[in-house]
Amino acid sequence: MNVPRRLIGRTVEVTWRDPNFGRGQLDKLVVGRAALATWKEYGVIHDVTEGVVLVAHSYGQDVGATAPDEIARTAIDESLIEAIVVFTPEVQP
Repeated sequence: MNVPRRLIGRTVEVTWRDPNFGRGQLDKLVVGRAALATWKEYGVIHDVTEGVVLVAHSYGQDVGATAPDEIARTAIDESLIEAIVVFTPEVQP
């Protein structure tokens, strides 16, 4: 899926297929995309560069810092993304 840069900063749910390691009997081998595990990531799209989407789960900063200097994130190749749900902030009355 081609992820537009306009989604940077948006809170999302990203459904993606995860390459993985497995072992088992050859006669029960699952092939193709069915062999990929499915993940749902929740967070903020932090960056989209060279076909890789960074989904930030949290940011941190040291005491006295004025801006975040650390990130917990997942990097996902765009070709593995199946769907993105963009959440809309709730407006308080």
